Amino acid sequence: MVVAVAGLILVVGMFVGVRPISTTLTVLSPEVRELTAPCGIGFLPGVPGRAAADTAQLPTGELVPRRTYAEFCDIAAGWSPYLSWGLTAIGIVGLALVFAGRRRRVGVWPGE
Repeated sequence: MVVAVAGLILVVGMFVGVRPISTTLTVLSPEVRELTAPCGIGFLPGVPGRAAADTAQLPTGELVPRRTYAEFCDIAAGWSPYLSWGLTAIGIVGLALVFAGRRRRVGVWPGE
């Protein structure tokens, strides 16, 4: 039962972590329009080799300021990365504790 619960928590944490997140950006130039932008690893502000003045290219080919893109994606992601990491950690620790507890009983013969 405990293995099933820990496994379920682990799977839920992984599902929350891999589900796609997108945000809506408003482009003002050359015309006003709204674009849906996927938020992947590229929106992270700490990605090496990326200056704050750089532009981010969306899958549609539009170029938007990276800082704006990162801010909107950070708002869209919200609490989900923390929930994902927390649930995944609880699931892994739960499974590790269950298997560590079972490890001692494997070599014990009845009556010893």
